[in-house]
Amino acid sequence: MPNKSLPLKGNVGLRTTNQRDDAIVVQLALGSIKPRPGAQPFYPGRIDGHAGSKTDGAILAFQSTQNEKQ
Repeated sequence: MPNKSLPLKGNVGLRTTNQRDDAIVVQLALGSIKPRPGAQPFYPGRIDGHAGSKTDGAILAFQSTQNEKQ
């Protein structure tokens, strides 16, 4: 499967400068990915461009599933 990169200008998450446009891209991406069939997406929240605790939690949850596959 080809690696698809997202159009981010910076980092999103804990201890970073979160730009609104980058947070929206991450929220949209994690809002479309489910950890398993029938589950809620990693980010079920409102797409608002604010990288708060829900966005941070979704990023960490997604990253933990990626570490399991390696």
